[in-house]
Amino acid sequence: MIILVFLGTIYQGELGLYITQKTYFSSWIHWIFFIPLPAGRLLMIVIFINLCCLLFKKSLWKYKKIGILIVHFGALLLFFGGGITAYFSYEGQMTIKEGESSNYIEDYYLKELAFLSSSDGEIIFNQEQLIELDRRELDFSNVNFQIKILSFLSNSKPISRTESCAECRGIFKSFELVELKPQKEFEQNNSSVIFEIMGINDAIDGIYASMIFENNNNELIIDDQTITILLRPERTAIPFNIQLVDFKEVLHPGTNIAKSYSSDIILNNQDFGRHVLISMNEPLRHHEYTFFQSAFNRTKTSEFSTFAVVKNYGRLFPYISSIMMCIGLLLHLIIMFSYRVKARS
Repeated sequence: MIILVFLGTIYQGELGLYITQKTYFSSWIHWIFFIPLPAGRLLMIVIFINLCCLLFKKSLWKYKKIGILIVHFGALLLFFGGGITAYFSYEGQMTIKEGESSNYIEDYYLKELAFLSSSDGEIIFNQEQLIELDRRELDFSNVNFQIKILSFLSNSKPISRTESCAECRGIFKSFELVELKPQKEFEQNNSSVIFEIMGINDAIDGIYASMIFENNNNELIIDDQTITILLRPERTAIPFNIQLVDFKEVLHPGTNIAKSYSSDIILNNQDFGRHVLISMNEPLRHHEYTFFQSAFNRTKTSEFSTFAVVKNYGRLFPYISSIMMCIGLLLHLIIMFSYRVKARS
């Protein structure tokens, strides 16, 4: 555990928080040259099993040690809740324009390639499918074609194309992509995907590229149907809707520095809606979701509010286990004190 924490702390400055967490704490084994090092998840499993095995000690099951037993079960509950959080929790963000609403969360790190039809919904390729570089068939009503992912770049930079590309289509005719080393702040990476479309006609079939931060998305106009292609943060739908009514910002006197900011929202859940104020110190908690006021953006005509969203089924476990361990320690001190009083008398 000490070695793992030491390595994670040392390499965080070089790799960034996300890669360090994935490498040392959210994996099972990490290799240092040819030496296997148990990573965070394997280490937590070993400690959990060790705590479970201690329950088979007969000397622990005595009235005198009931406080220690309660502390023990509190620690087990803490590890169990940590496992639920590790496997089922989700973090992302939701950005809403004032006056509009949203019912999805965007991932900080994962991307997806979306084909949006003007008349027939959407088809999504998640990041795992993009990395596999498979050939797949898409079907939009009367439009049927194939797509093959040629490469997915975690971080890239567009540069002007020096030579013409007869197979390239759209904006990919004028630039090419150079792969870069991932940023330390992983969410700042300019991810991109290069793909080939086949089976429509000679004018449309060819090689395209989409970038996460691009303003002009690829569009395929086929008969009376428009298919928009864009690379975007992976979206996760939520079972309710949030509408941003008003965003407010309070500045420090005499400066342009924000002192506090808040969002007046309407939470629409099935057949009812309720007004909620989300501020910097007052998050919104609804079922297993928690919304924190994290950022904002302003243009000449609009205001946008950004919420950090956490979905965590195990959020109550740390509170329950902490209470159990406090009760266990207090009970153990009371029992030990009573035994000492009896021994002196």
